[in-house]
Amino acid sequence: MKRNVIIVILAALLLAVSFGGCVNRVIEGTGTITYVEVEGGFYGLIWDNVSGRLKQLDPTNLPSEFKKDGLRVSFKAKILADQMSVHMWGIPVEILEMNQLEPGGTTPTGTLVNYTGCKEFYNSSAPPTQDCIEYRYDGENVLFLKHVNAGFNCCPDELMANITIENNLITIVENESLVSGGCDCLCLFDVYYELRNLTPGEYTLRVGELYLMPGDELLNCTVDLCSTPSGSYCVERNHYPWE
Repeated sequence: MKRNVIIVILAALLLAVSFGGCVNRVIEGTGTITYVEVEGGFYGLIWDNVSGRLKQLDPTNLPSEFKKDGLRVSFKAKILADQMSVHMWGIPVEILEMNQLEPGGTTPTGTLVNYTGCKEFYNSSAPPTQDCIEYRYDGENVLFLKHVNAGFNCCPDELMANITIENNLITIVENESLVSGGCDCLCLFDVYYELRNLTPGEYTLRVGELYLMPGDELLNCTVDLCSTPSGSYCVERNHYPWE
């Protein structure tokens, strides 16, 4: 218990240092309300046209009428740099103003919405020798993806991905930020993605990974969201960090 308290205090201090210049900073823009399927489930806010840690916002006072997955909104909010997200996801903010936007645009988009820390395998959905993509389609326009056992540096500053959707080809190229130098080791993470405005049909998923070796099978698969709206695809890995 004491160790957990110390960890929370240290994390809060790190957050304060990282955003010391942003204490009580007021931000505004447009974004999408998203239901995040971790920590028991909650509603977050993905800020449009912003990269890095500020892209994911965790509203502490989101009004109930805005708790709708995929809802497009405009907002004004205050960054709570002296608070930690109870969900361990995104930057805590206090909503000052929020309005629903008229539906618009049907261009498919993809976002990295969350990722775990370095994993322990007793609670993993796949053994450490497997590299998997799990998917679930909501039947209308949202595809939820989970990259299970993705290999990254043990302590990245941030995990990132470039997602492109061209016709029926979905390409996810994963990357990491090591501004602070990273660690002298690799480990496995679970990474969560959401792809929106996808009409039902057949799609090819391609995941570009950082630490593959020559000859490794690529994590590529074709899914039919009409006939099989959920499932998984795995490849075997027999080298570090998967072994």
